[in-house]
Amino acid sequence: MKRIGIALLLSCFYLQTVLAVDIAKSRQSAPQAAPPPAEEMAPYQNQILLLAELLGSVAFLADLCPSGHDIAENGEIWRQKAKILSETEGKSETLKALIAGAYNKGYLDYEVNYHVCTDVARSRFAQELAAINHLASALTRKYSGN
Repeated sequence: MKRIGIALLLSCFYLQTVLAVDIAKSRQSAPQAAPPPAEEMAPYQNQILLLAELLGSVAFLADLCPSGHDIAENGEIWRQKAKILSETEGKSETLKALIAGAYNKGYLDYEVNYHVCTDVARSRFAQELAAINHLASALTRKYSGN
């Protein structure tokens, strides 16, 4: 009887190992989003992705803590700005996907931790908005050609 129990136990370990190897192989063979070719990447692409992430954060926080009196604190405004950013800077579907992914990351990072409007959420909104303004100004100064 002990031999059967040991055999069953060993076969369970064997199956777990085989399944783990199969899962690891399938993860390795799953298609990964390839980075865009270097010629498609703008020199400021990382800042654009950061800007998209910040827009996602602000969109979530604006909906979480609407002020009712300031149109800039409406989440839909920030979603539209992100859409415009994607349309103007996304020269390929890959770049558009990267911008959308950055926006979603910013949105989801706050959605996970903030469920009700608090003073901290309002403060984070103001900080993220200031970061957007700073980054947009820096990008405009450096790359607008004016």
